[in-house]
Amino acid sequence: MDKRLALPMIALCLLLTGCGSTNGEEPYDAQDVQTLLEAELFSESLEEVDSSVLYGLYGLDAGLMSSSVAYLSTGATAEEVALFILNDAEDADTVQTACEKRVTDQIPACESYNPAEVTKLEGAVISVRDNTVLLVVGQDPAAVRDAVDKL
Repeated sequence: MDKRLALPMIALCLLLTGCGSTNGEEPYDAQDVQTLLEAELFSESLEEVDSSVLYGLYGLDAGLMSSSVAYLSTGATAEEVALFILNDAEDADTVQTACEKRVTDQIPACESYNPAEVTKLEGAVISVRDNTVLLVVGQDPAAVRDAVDKL
């Protein structure tokens, strides 16, 4: 695929299939992350990451969050789940954009050393509910979408 088309197509896919809105649903919480971890969506055990490391990876200001929880691959895959609980729902767009950037920034590296991970990244689910933003990258994008939809 022409690289000039790849990033815009990925961004469009994330916008059309990965992003949700509140639609009257309850905000995500840490129990939702635990549910996802137990749903066999990941090909390896993910490790919990300290919030200061998480905010650095995503380029986010800690002042936007009331809390967060994230589990990332130990390096073998692009799989991860991250939940950001914001002080103000108006900052959800900022965090959603940071999640989209994190996903798209990983694609070029994966293309060269682990092409199978690109499909996972292209199928990333980013969902916003009220003052929460959830990002999930799993081994089967359709299963990830189904699991997030059931939360």
